[in-house]
Amino acid sequence: MQMEPIQDESNSLHHLVEKIAEDGQGILYNTQNKGIILRTSQGRDTDRQCYDDVKILPLSSIKNIALPISYLQAPSIGYTIAVPESYIPLNILESGGLKRRLLLLSELAKILIQLHYMPAMYGSISPTRIFVSPSLPEICLLYSVKMGHAMQFAQELDSDPYISPEAKAGSGGTILSDSYVFAALARDMLDGFAISEELDSLLEHAMSDTPTQRPRILEIHQNLIKQADCLLTCKSCQAGFDYELTVCPSCQTPAPKMIKARIYDKFDKVNGRKSEQGVKVLEIGTGRQFFWNYHTENTRLLTPPEPRIECHLQVNAASKKLEMVFVNHMSKPFFIEDNVFQSGEKHVVPLPFDNTLSISFLLYDEKGGKGNDGNNVNEFKESGKIKRYIDLVMS
Repeated sequence: MQMEPIQDESNSLHHLVEKIAEDGQGILYNTQNKGIILRTSQGRDTDRQCYDDVKILPLSSIKNIALPISYLQAPSIGYTIAVPESYIPLNILESGGLKRRLLLLSELAKILIQLHYMPAMYGSISPTRIFVSPSLPEICLLYSVKMGHAMQFAQELDSDPYISPEAKAGSGGTILSDSYVFAALARDMLDGFAISEELDSLLEHAMSDTPTQRPRILEIHQNLIKQADCLLTCKSCQAGFDYELTVCPSCQTPAPKMIKARIYDKFDKVNGRKSEQGVKVLEIGTGRQFFWNYHTENTRLLTPPEPRIECHLQVNAASKKLEMVFVNHMSKPFFIEDNVFQSGEKHVVPLPFDNTLSISFLLYDEKGGKGNDGNNVNEFKESGKIKRYIDLVMS
């Protein structure tokens, strides 16, 4: 049955193609306009006021959150929204192997952390508002009418599947309410998979009935990334498995080629005290990857996570040989061996390299603040400030 087209307030006509999903905030439809979906609200015209209340926030600075484009003309109630064309609503049962699930959750966590930093919160979560790439671990989070500085839930029944106890009670919420709903979603997505005890404990505490006992999502994000970084993805069955295994335990396919990065911090120039942060494996042919700032002695966990160094493996078009490309996304320089690279600069390393390739950059000074050692590698190495070292080893 063909659906009647709907006109928005800019007089654009939207021909509905198919119903995508339905949740407590309305029905989502694909339209003939590629990359544009339409949401009709469930018999209430509160969306516009809700959005007017939060649009003073710099929401457009969050790359992967989709905001209303235009509202619909009466008698229709709702709005249009832009979503990458190939993206589809999250299906928890069909989200791929462990590594992909961890990375999808980390992407969602990253968006929520940026909201919290404003400060704002997202509210209850529904998979129908989480659109995912079918091939890459990337997501687009749709605007929710429950977004705001401090949420005051209506006393109506909320039909979203993931909602905090305080929201159910109609007593409002805080950013720690987001911790609860995120953890509930994560536990469902990771059900049946082997996750670290540390991550499992964090998710359990995040679902505490007492909001003040819940960890911030930033802490959960760091653990999601930390576990994903240690996993390889099987080229045959897409299962995630530990980098130390030589074959996939699910189908016995040989492990893919990789470069192992051992990441550690150095806190003391006198005795060289180190604190190992973990291992990240860089798989050949998996595109852009990042070295993130794992948990350090700065435990405030207030700022949104930022990529420190982008790294990807590619084939040189001229030489046809494999090479590693580094891009500095920090405001301060980083060092590869004794070479300094400023913010925005990139460096290409032909492969294979000899023995170990060392990268270093400054994390924090002794007082916990961000610092800058300047451009002199000797001054950098001799300073007593907290530094991150990454040793890359061909495997």
